[in-house]
Amino acid sequence: MNTQNKLLPGDWLPDLFAAGDVAANAQLPEIQARMDDLAMKAAPLARSWSRWMTAIQALAVMGPCLWMVRRAVGLSPWVAALLTLTTVLILIGALWWMRWKGMQRTWARARLVAEVARSQMTASIFPVLPARHVLDAVPALRPIVEIHDEAHEQPWPQWKDIWLKSRVDDQIAYYKKAKQRAEDSRKHFTKWATVFMDVMLALAAAGVILTVSSRAPQWLRMLGDYRMEAFLGAVGMMLPLGIVLIQSLRYLQELNRRTARFARQISMLEKARADLLAAPSQEVALQIVSATEDQLLGEVVDWYFEAETAEQFYQVRESAQPQRQSQEKINERSTASKWAWAAGGAGLLFLGRVVLGRMPFVIAASAATLGWLSFSAPSDPEARSKLKAEGSLVDETGKPWIPDPELAPNGTIIIAHGLHDGAITTGDGTDSPWMREMRVALIKRLGDKSPNIGLVDWAAAAMPGKAHKIDPGNEVGKFLADLAGIPSQAREIGDLLAFRLAQMIWNKQIDTTKPLHLIGHSAGGFVVSRAALRLKMMNLAPATMHVTILDTPAPDNELTVQVPQACSSMDFYVTSQFVIGLDDNAPPEGIHLKHITPPPGGSLLDAHSYAYKWYTAGIPAAKPEETGFGRSPFSTVQP
Repeated sequence: MNTQNKLLPGDWLPDLFAAGDVAANAQLPEIQARMDDLAMKAAPLARSWSRWMTAIQALAVMGPCLWMVRRAVGLSPWVAALLTLTTVLILIGALWWMRWKGMQRTWARARLVAEVARSQMTASIFPVLPARHVLDAVPALRPIVEIHDEAHEQPWPQWKDIWLKSRVDDQIAYYKKAKQRAEDSRKHFTKWATVFMDVMLALAAAGVILTVSSRAPQWLRMLGDYRMEAFLGAVGMMLPLGIVLIQSLRYLQELNRRTARFARQISMLEKARADLLAAPSQEVALQIVSATEDQLLGEVVDWYFEAETAEQFYQVRESAQPQRQSQEKINERSTASKWAWAAGGAGLLFLGRVVLGRMPFVIAASAATLGWLSFSAPSDPEARSKLKAEGSLVDETGKPWIPDPELAPNGTIIIAHGLHDGAITTGDGTDSPWMREMRVALIKRLGDKSPNIGLVDWAAAAMPGKAHKIDPGNEVGKFLADLAGIPSQAREIGDLLAFRLAQMIWNKQIDTTKPLHLIGHSAGGFVVSRAALRLKMMNLAPATMHVTILDTPAPDNELTVQVPQACSSMDFYVTSQFVIGLDDNAPPEGIHLKHITPPPGGSLLDAHSYAYKWYTAGIPAAKPEETGFGRSPFSTVQP
């Protein structure tokens, strides 16, 4: 019978027939065979892959555990990290592959059509088609349900015997085998879960025996010392994990539910068989057949609606509605070529989308790791020893700064630069004159009353990524790594600066009865604030210790709370959007806070640099107590 003219517009059946190469004039046996084949190719992998998925999940958990036992088994950190990443990638790929394959509507539709075709072929023996009300919920099946081959009709009661043998007995045999397989699998899982529990108990008891005695250290040494501890810990963790995975596998395979469902179908079919054998008339027999077919088809209808309403994680399509093709074009395309495209093109599209969709997490994790390294590197003993050589006090020529004893009675001023800057040149060799220009402005203002003025040069250390050889491979990544590491790097330099100043105080090169003014721009604010704190802790802080912060980004509790308590006075001048969270109307206690508006039209970096330009420009004419240099203890000095 030709089904082409009975296909309804908008139904999914035409597209399903096109995918399965079902001819326009196909009969029920061909429809059933081709739909069975299509369902097998598009079958969901959730149950068939459940054992593999359990193994992959176990590997994904055991991978990170290598970090705990790698020393015991002699693995390098690189191998542990690579194996961990590999197991995670395998798990993510497997999960997304299952999502793609496991949610395909094609499988549920093909299986439903195949079962309906099988039911329809068996029903062809009836002179009157039995009602199957369960199929009323799927209008797309109407063209198949209406097919009836009168050539195979059998009279009553002959059709009863044929239907019992070809439909009921075959289904009973199928469900009995399926029930037995489910029960065997359930027993197998129970056995292994019990074995794992017994071994877990034995290991736990062995651990107590090994450690309860006063000779436990000696016994552990005899059995491998920390290697034995690593073994007990790793195996002791993997055994309960194995039990959890076994239980998960039982759940994934729905063994209890499937066993109960098979038993119910067997019971239903056996009752239908007995009722049909005792049926007194054809009408009663047809009622029994209709009820039995409803229950048999109800299973695949349930699967169909579950797939139709399931979450669609990924779908390959060229348009919102797939275009239907003529039967001639369908016949021109071989099944092999279509499935090659499905396995290759669709698979690559799926995996590409999944992999690319995870890239933001990979990039974020890489950036966070590099930032953490950059932040933590200054506290490393090896890095700290290197910083001692890269942070120094210099004069206007770049030579080591030696305070002039004759200027000691006038006090001391220390100036510090920030990120990617330097006292003479930056870490990249670019000239940086602003600290020398500020020094010249101070000398001109104070004349013969000028104090000793030292410049903190930490240009090499002011590029944390370069200093600690943390290279993300691109400029944006380098800058972000530098931002993450610069506060801790600057404070390490501040510790070194405090020690150098303490030496000079002990050597009488700095007079603590005279003012000490610490000026820091950008990250240099962290340098001078840390130095001020350390001098206070060592009881070496001068009586007048003034700290000036010029546009230091992300000020924290140390800078806004602890430093004001450690020094006699403190200023904080903001010129850019790098500094947020500070309000002139409600400044932190003990801080003179002022937002300075930079010239219009400049960039964010121009506004950031404007802080030291503005401060330097205000030195010559600043009046005492006036914002800027006027708040310095040296502003009252008359040359």
